Amino acid sequence: MKKLNSEGEGKVVKQAEPISPLEEEKLWETDVFANTSKSQTQDAIVKVLREYMESIPLGGLFYRRPLSSRDGENVRYSHQKVGVHTFEKLFKKICDKADITGHHTGHSGKVTTATRLFHNKVDEQLVQERTGHRSLAVRAYKRTSKTQQKKISDLLQPPKPKESKIEPKTSPPRSPVATCTLPD
Repeated sequence: MKKLNSEGEGKVVKQAEPISPLEEEKLWETDVFANTSKSQTQDAIVKVLREYMESIPLGGLFYRRPLSSRDGENVRYSHQKVGVHTFEKLFKKICDKADITGHHTGHSGKVTTATRLFHNKVDEQLVQERTGHRSLAVRAYKRTSKTQQKKISDLLQPPKPKESKIEPKTSPPRSPVATCTLPD
C-alpha cells in the first residue's frame, strides 16, 4: 500500500477552487469588505493597496506582516512575509462570512484569475505572465465552466428525429364484413 501511495495511486489531491462570479457577487453584497456600495468598496481597496505599496520597501516580498504603529497612525510593515497559515485563515473567514462553501484557500485568488482569463480566451502565455508562472503548470487552472460542460453535453446528444412534413396516407374506412365477388 505504501508503494502505491508513493506512486500517487489512490490519492485524492484537493485543489483550490476558483471563486465563481456568483460567489464573488455574494462577497460584494455582504459586508465582508466594508459596509458600503460595491464601487465605494472597490475605491477603498485601491486606496489601501496604493498606501500599502508606498509603505513597503521596494523589491522582495509583496505580502508583508503588519506591525503595530508607534504613533497609532503610520502603518508599518515587517520585512517578513505574511505566513501561509495566516493568509489561509483570513481567506477562510472571508468565505465563511459570505456563506461561500467549497474548498477555497488563499490560492483561490490565483486560480480564479487564471480560470477567468482562460474562459475569456486569453492567450496562455499572457495568463502565465499575469499569474507569475514560469512553467506550463498554469494549465492546471484550466477549469471547465458549467456553460462549457453544457455545450459539450449538448454536442454529444444523439440527433433528434426529424419531423416528417408528409401527411400520412389515410385509407378509406373498412366495413366490418369483407365482401368478395366470385367469377361466373
